[in-house]
Amino acid sequence: MMRAYPENELRNVKGAKMETYLTVEELAEYLKLSQQTIRRWIRGQEIPFHRIMNVIRFRLSEIDAWVEGTDVLHGTSEVGNNLELFADDKGGEA
Repeated sequence: MMRAYPENELRNVKGAKMETYLTVEELAEYLKLSQQTIRRWIRGQEIPFHRIMNVIRFRLSEIDAWVEGTDVLHGTSEVGNNLELFADDKGGEA
């Protein structure tokens, strides 16, 4: 089931907002892509991720910035050419 964002953000002891981290499954659902696509991007280091004690997590703020950094007309970003990254798994555009 999709979790609500940003309502699920954790707060530290002093009440300051802490970052939201997503699993591969949650990120796939958030971006409306397959888990296979997310794992392929991890292998190719095409998406920002963190390895926390051998577990992959994605910082939601970094993912949003990464997506926003993609040039919609040309499909490019600082990470490289991302146009094909936002095609669905069957070869069409998302």
